[in-house]
Amino acid sequence: MASKAGNTALHEAVRNNFYDIAKLLVQEDPEFRYPHNYAVETPLYLAVEKGRHNIMVLILESCKTPSYLGPGHKTALHAASIWNLPESMKLILEKLPNLIKNVDKFGWTALHYAAKFDHQEIARLLLSADRSTAYVAAKNDDSKTALHITVC
Repeated sequence: MASKAGNTALHEAVRNNFYDIAKLLVQEDPEFRYPHNYAVETPLYLAVEKGRHNIMVLILESCKTPSYLGPGHKTALHAASIWNLPESMKLILEKLPNLIKNVDKFGWTALHYAAKFDHQEIARLLLSADRSTAYVAAKNDDSKTALHITVC
C-alpha cells in the first residue's frame, strides 16, 4: 500500500528515521522488492541520501533483492558518492557490486560524482573495486570520463 506520493511504510520509516519500524517491515517480508515513489526514490536510496546508515544497513542485510533507484536514474551508490559516505559506499559495493557502472541520466557513474566533488576516499574505494570505471565515458555529457571531470 502506498500513499498519494507513492511512499510505502518503509519510505516513511526511512524519512522519519524510525529504525524499529523499518526493521519490523523488512524482516516481515525480506522477499518484497520495495518500489520507488513518485519522486523515483526507493527506501534504500532515501536511506543513503538522508544519512540513515543504520536503516541502509538493515535494508541491505535483510532484503533479498533491494531496490536502489533514485531520481534521474541515480542509484544508492551515486548517493553515497555525492554525499561522501565511505562506510555506506563500502557496504553497497559489497552487497550490490553491479551498481558500480550504472549511469544516471547524464551518463555519470558514482566515480564521476566523486571526481566532481573531490571526494578522494570515495574515488579510491570505487577504483579499487573496479578500475575500469575510470574509462566510462558519459554519453550525455560530451563523453567525459571521471578524469575529465577531475581536471575541469
